[in-house]
Amino acid sequence: MLEDCWNEDPELRWEARCMCHRFSNPTTARVQGMPCVIGALRPVGFSVQLDHLQVDDCPKYLAKSLGFALKEHPIHKQHNLNFEIQKEGVEALLEVFDKVLEYRPFDPLISKQFRQLCGRSELVPASYFISRERISTVGEHPVASGGFGDVWKGIYEGRHVAIKALRVYKRDDMRKVKRIFYKEVTMWKRFSHPNIVPFLGVTDAPAPLSMVLQWMSNGDIRHYVRRHLEADRLQLMLDICHGLQVLHTHNVVHGDLKGANILINNSGWACLIDFGLSSIASLSCTESSAHGPCGSFRWTAPELMRITESQHARPTKESDIYALAMVAIEVFTGLIPFESCKADPAVMLKVINGERPARPTEAAKLGLTDDLWDLIQSAWAQDAQHRPPVETIIDFLLRVT
Repeated sequence: MLEDCWNEDPELRWEARCMCHRFSNPTTARVQGMPCVIGALRPVGFSVQLDHLQVDDCPKYLAKSLGFALKEHPIHKQHNLNFEIQKEGVEALLEVFDKVLEYRPFDPLISKQFRQLCGRSELVPASYFISRERISTVGEHPVASGGFGDVWKGIYEGRHVAIKALRVYKRDDMRKVKRIFYKEVTMWKRFSHPNIVPFLGVTDAPAPLSMVLQWMSNGDIRHYVRRHLEADRLQLMLDICHGLQVLHTHNVVHGDLKGANILINNSGWACLIDFGLSSIASLSCTESSAHGPCGSFRWTAPELMRITESQHARPTKESDIYALAMVAIEVFTGLIPFESCKADPAVMLKVINGERPARPTEAAKLGLTDDLWDLIQSAWAQDAQHRPPVETIIDFLLRVT
């Protein structure tokens, strides 16, 4: 059966539903390594032959067989089977995924199954993990604290890095946070763009769930523009839009776009961080955040605030555009949206009723023209369908910068 699974002719390989009948135990089959990946892993051998992987032939079979092993194939319900992949098999499988994704970083089938496997197994490929022996923190205290983590300055491979250590207050949520964490950070590492903060890997110190990022000495964008009054606001907005465009092109929603999640690199370019991690933020902070990440209500679109308790607020590309409009207020004023309104519940009420921040007239000299203000107003429209895509905003900024 296994020889048929790696037949060179795809039409002669076993289907998952047919393999189901050939397992000797009708209730539990433990899949260790190659048998769980139909038609893709035989040429790979799990180890030294990774460089000879036939990438073009792998995605369909790798994704299909992995879905089968992870109990997503309907045949499981029909035959009441429970498949378990041994840890060694998962680790080997993750290495195969990692190799495939070097050549096809955004293949939808492979990316989806890879992220699911990382989340469910709470493991990542070896290339993602940085052991505590290879990295160290600088100082006894974090240099900053955010909505769901502390940021430490560290040293890795002779250079300064940022270590973002997640805080988890609710003990029962630790495993859930861990699964989401490993699922989401695997996507970040695939992006290589001037306006996205480079993701170097994950580590287990100073906290069990920690991300290692390139160090950004200029801090976040709101504090940056307050220190650098001469900063080109239009160019910074264009940087943000370019980063967001890359995410949206690959159907990735940021979900927590705000000034604190936009850092400035040594060249003065704006770079996005923490995309896709909004669900972790909701679980790992102390305040209630049923309608979005804690501390982010001022950037949260009205449609996400109206979600009932029986529904889950899912950020969208349109809600990212709404947040982008609020970020523009930060860029042109150096202040958070609704700065004079101190209570988040009051902000939520304003947003739901259609109120928006007033136009900062003093920002006209910084490039906030009538046309740009009109565009910002359309970006935070109450109806999500009336908000322009990020490409429209980029086209406008390219004309005026």
